[in-house]
Amino acid sequence: MKGLVAGIRVGLGLGLAAVVMLLGGALPATANTTGTGLVISQVYGGGGNTGATYTNDFVEIFNPTTGSVSLTGFSVQYASATGTGNFGATSTQITDMPSVSLAAGQYFLIQEASNAAVGSPLPAPDHAEATPIAMAAGAGKVALVNTTTPLGCNGGSAPCSASQVAMIVDLVGYGTANFFEGTGPAPTISATTSDFRAAGGCTDTDDNGADFTAAAVAPRNTASPLNPCPTGDLAPAVSLTAPLNGATNIAVDGDIAITFSEPVNVAGAWFTINCNGSGPHTATVTGGPTSFTLDPDADFAPSESCTVTVVAAQVTDQDANDPPDNMASSFVFSFETAGPVCEEPFTPISSIQGSGASAAITGTVTTQGVVVGDFEGGSGLQGFYLQDLTGDGDAATSDGIFVFTGSTNAVSAGQVVRVTGFARERFNQTALNGSNSNTSAVTNIVDCGTTGSVTATDIAMPFTSTDYPERFEGMLVRFPQSLVISEYFNYDRFGEIVLALPLAGETRPFSSSSTRACCSALAGENPEMRGGDCSLAACPASGGTNHGMAANPSNTTASL
Repeated sequence: MKGLVAGIRVGLGLGLAAVVMLLGGALPATANTTGTGLVISQVYGGGGNTGATYTNDFVEIFNPTTGSVSLTGFSVQYASATGTGNFGATSTQITDMPSVSLAAGQYFLIQEASNAAVGSPLPAPDHAEATPIAMAAGAGKVALVNTTTPLGCNGGSAPCSASQVAMIVDLVGYGTANFFEGTGPAPTISATTSDFRAAGGCTDTDDNGADFTAAAVAPRNTASPLNPCPTGDLAPAVSLTAPLNGATNIAVDGDIAITFSEPVNVAGAWFTINCNGSGPHTATVTGGPTSFTLDPDADFAPSESCTVTVVAAQVTDQDANDPPDNMASSFVFSFETAGPVCEEPFTPISSIQGSGASAAITGTVTTQGVVVGDFEGGSGLQGFYLQDLTGDGDAATSDGIFVFTGSTNAVSAGQVVRVTGFARERFNQTALNGSNSNTSAVTNIVDCGTTGSVTATDIAMPFTSTDYPERFEGMLVRFPQSLVISEYFNYDRFGEIVLALPLAGETRPFSSSSTRACCSALAGENPEMRGGDCSLAACPASGGTNHGMAANPSNTTASL
């Protein structure tokens, strides 16, 4: 950081507040080679998380100056990205620095907390804190402070005063942080990526968004090779791209963003986009002079690899401190586009259903299957039943689910579709709604362009327990036995009939006035599950509807 008094900007949620005097005009990307000058060169908060590269979080300090700089009396202080806790508020949010000095171009590795014993140990840390900071994997705020006294602010809900800002030697807000240098925070990171300051730590334009790039974690310590920073003006460089180099599953209609280390002029064919399937792409350019957006004139192809090259000879900085003027070398990055949407991973219906009486997964999910029952329209069930084409092979979990679509007719039976909706219990049935409401219709339905079918699952009455049918909820089932239609009062409204197993010796239900009182409470129940003297087979249908028609045992299929 080139001194907070000269150029820090602090993000305050809705905008940027100039805490101290800001220098006007285009600032050259100058290495911080005077004063205290220490900077945070790398942050990693995914230590020990699932799939983590390393077991511990860490903060890396770098000396970009031309002389030795002491860490004596300094501290590293942490605050969450947007929470109300202050920097250094507890012992696990502040790390006091030892009495050591860093040579010009030297790194210093500070080991912080671990979430679990996942990943490899860090290379020998230069300082391992006894009460380590548990940094968030994706977003947070890290400050290098010239005192061991907690700052007592967080830059968001508790703004930092001018005197508090003056104690901050360097600040990195990453991810969704609401306190950062410059126009935006450093990129969101993960269990396998960390944020790197450009040029090995030498670039410091007081803009976290421009100075840092997320890449594969690579901690450096005092034993690492020195990285002396050049004095004076630095050549412009690409500091951030979206997609990142090596990114996968990029939307075929997505844009490309390129951020430079300082304001630049671009001329002529300053970039190329080449893909191994769809070939070269031109693009419409917007933005500048620091961040540019490329909107390709044609979509990419699914499942292809694309390479973007920023041509060094066509990019020059806007400052008058030359040389250098052009980029030192061309910048190249690549990404892979997503495959056809229906080939992307999804949550199996069996995982949503689980083996219990209620949904095992609630909230927004994406799943996929074949339509086994279409009951859409302005009345009735107003939705369709979706079943996994292969299932999970677990007899205790259902492979089907109901999708509520309101008055829309979106699908047809046999169609393979991909659905994104809100998984929840709807009238005691696991279903997908558009949101957490019985009346919210699912609208995100993708036609996979194919048809399919599933074999109806054979089930038979009597059931072994009252909760036995739960495992078939929403699935296409078949009853390979002689049943009777005991009630169809809701047939016109919901397309629903009630099937029953006649008692031994009965050819069809018989209704008598002595049975009517108890039968009204039993309609729709399996007689074998009730016990008692009242037989559903002898019950009249609700509202006096005729009943007792035999169901064809070879073709009794339904979505249960």
